[in-house]
Amino acid sequence: MKSDKKKKVRRNAINIVGISFLIAAVVLIIFSRLFIVDILELKYVEFLDKLYEFQLIVASLSDKWLIIVIIELLFILKSVIPIPLSFVFVISGMVFPYSYAVLINAVGMALLMTIKYYWGEKLGIGKLDRKWLNYEPIQKFLNTKYGKGLMLFLSRLIPWTPTNKVSQIYGTMDYPFDRYLLISLVGYTPKIFSYSIIGRNVYNPISLDFVAPFIFLLAISGTALLILNAILGMMGEMSTSAADGK
Repeated sequence: MKSDKKKKVRRNAINIVGISFLIAAVVLIIFSRLFIVDILELKYVEFLDKLYEFQLIVASLSDKWLIIVIIELLFILKSVIPIPLSFVFVISGMVFPYSYAVLINAVGMALLMTIKYYWGEKLGIGKLDRKWLNYEPIQKFLNTKYGKGLMLFLSRLIPWTPTNKVSQIYGTMDYPFDRYLLISLVGYTPKIFSYSIIGRNVYNPISLDFVAPFIFLLAISGTALLILNAILGMMGEMSTSAADGK
């Protein structure tokens, strides 16, 4: 009985977080439409001057291939060092045109997720990760026909889901690598596109082009979280019903 109450409290808490993301997206839309731009511009003058200096430095760099190599190395280093992916995505957008930034970020993510997938396949995962995998609603969902693929897709959409951990876990599942990589990249597409746009418009942080990707990411993240929580809630109820039937 206590276990059921804990599960219900956990599900409600996750729902609140998901709804909060959606509310934050709406608030950000209102804020971007109603905020007094002149006041905000005054506060950003010094910040924009520094960004302009950075833009000039970037424009003066002749060897762009070296920058691409460095960015891809950052993705590879992410497999062992906690480097924020959003930071790397934004750098690409700041340095390169949007289409190139998206391609560079997609290749980097493919490298990172490939490394961690085979890492998991060869070295396995830790006890905490196994405990997560053995959580009954998750286990039940993963055992459904499309469960593994849908879980992978939703986990890539949810912002705080650890990229490396998920990749390692799927490396231990005997899940086909090509399917894993395709679903992972599709799931990461909103982040790759959005942060590349943010990087491209970071020189004008009060523009709608800069704010809109944040609104989009909040809406996508909140929706994905609510869907996953609803699915796991259904799996949990099915498990409880089956246990009561015995």
